[in-house]
Amino acid sequence: MKSSRLAFENFQGNFVTHGIDVIADPKHADSVYIFAINHLPNPDFLAASAEERQDIPAARSQIELFHHVLNSKTVRHIRSIRHPLVYTPNDISAVSPSELYVTNDHYYRDGIKRAIEDLWPFAKWSYTVNIQIDDLDLDSGSASAISQLDPESELRADIALSGMWNNNGLGHGRNVDEVVISSAIGAELYLAKIHSTNHTLSVHTTIPFDTVTDNPSYYVDPYASEGNDASGFVVAGISQGIYLAKTGHDIHGKDPMQVWYTRQNGSGKWENKLLFEDDSERIRTASAAVLVPIKPKGDARQKQAWLFVTGFLSESMIAVKVDL
Repeated sequence: MKSSRLAFENFQGNFVTHGIDVIADPKHADSVYIFAINHLPNPDFLAASAEERQDIPAARSQIELFHHVLNSKTVRHIRSIRHPLVYTPNDISAVSPSELYVTNDHYYRDGIKRAIEDLWPFAKWSYTVNIQIDDLDLDSGSASAISQLDPESELRADIALSGMWNNNGLGHGRNVDEVVISSAIGAELYLAKIHSTNHTLSVHTTIPFDTVTDNPSYYVDPYASEGNDASGFVVAGISQGIYLAKTGHDIHGKDPMQVWYTRQNGSGKWENKLLFEDDSERIRTASAAVLVPIKPKGDARQKQAWLFVTGFLSESMIAVKVDL
């Protein structure tokens, strides 16, 4: 129940992070890889005149890949990843250290057309991208040399899924062949199958919710038994998103939040349960939530877990014990 700050190795400059993903290092059991979106300012925009800036994006977002040895005090930068198909990245789901999926939450960066994307359900212009990185032998190669690679080199990218409205959060599914995607404004989760032959995605299940749905996660119940499996999807969001355009620019604004938990019942129907909500007094907004299991006492059938929640306008992260 205590967080620690890690020092960077081989990394300098701005780090304006957004969605992240953490996966196990397949070669070292004590290590993980961390993918993190970095919304960097565009140097071409900064160098341009006011008139020239009208046609130049203000941001030049990319993805940073890090490696971390558990219980150490540092995180080592491996390389940056940038591609023209990734222009408004929001979240990441990594398949391996050399393959990942990333969502573009909008097609337009700003202006009236972006506002239309937020309001019109048929504005299905953004898409999810698959990126494959050429294998890096980190054990024999120089980490500092690898980190100096051009962000656009040694990689390939293709559109994996299109025709979605505000595809936003992205997470791991129930198995290695599934990812979960959220339509934040559409208030839906999409379960999609990964096609290993061409790396595309196809949606096979849609789960609707009553509020904005942001970054999803899947909770695996380690104490599951026949007839008592608490595994399910967790998704956080704001409950009064219609006011965000106004409250988001107010340092004293209020943005109530909710966290939902959904799992299939015996007949296969998805049932949504409100796990936690707050009126913005304890936490403002919610964009990500995860469950950490609590071992049941004796033969108790009631499952409990610690729910960790934070948000894009939150000053902190909270943890609360919940019944599943």
